[in-house]
Amino acid sequence: MRRKRTELMPDKISMKLNGVAKLQTKLKRITPAVEKELRLLTAEGAEAVRKEVIKAIRAPKHGKWAGTLWRRSAPGEAPAAATGKLLNYISTKKANRKDKPGARLIAAVRYAAWLEYGTKKMAARPFMGPAVRAYKQKFKDMLDDGVRRVLGVEIRK
Repeated sequence: MRRKRTELMPDKISMKLNGVAKLQTKLKRITPAVEKELRLLTAEGAEAVRKEVIKAIRAPKHGKWAGTLWRRSAPGEAPAAATGKLLNYISTKKANRKDKPGARLIAAVRYAAWLEYGTKKMAARPFMGPAVRAYKQKFKDMLDDGVRRVLGVEIRK
């Protein structure tokens, strides 16, 4: 025997949520704190990657000797620091927008892309990509720890 639909469905459902105003106040306080922490951590992460790039460029090379003073990099190795110009023009820049944390790693010399990706006549000597990939997991862990730390402090307030 089939029941009528009205017997299965209640006429009204009501719920009472306690502490909504307190929760909204905490959330308003947490968002800026998390954004501030993310801005700091992304800038810190970009600087750490910049240092890794510089370390890779300064590392001993395994290519051919160029005279008696320095050795060229082999294909696939980070470029050699012959003049130091590339090293001097590797920098970081924080994101311009306050609502989105971020940072850029910049190699501001004309030939940086040629070294990173290679050309028709020269094999690639990547220096930025490997450093970013090597630091990726550490950066994720650093962000996780930072956000957890901020949330823990802010929620207890």
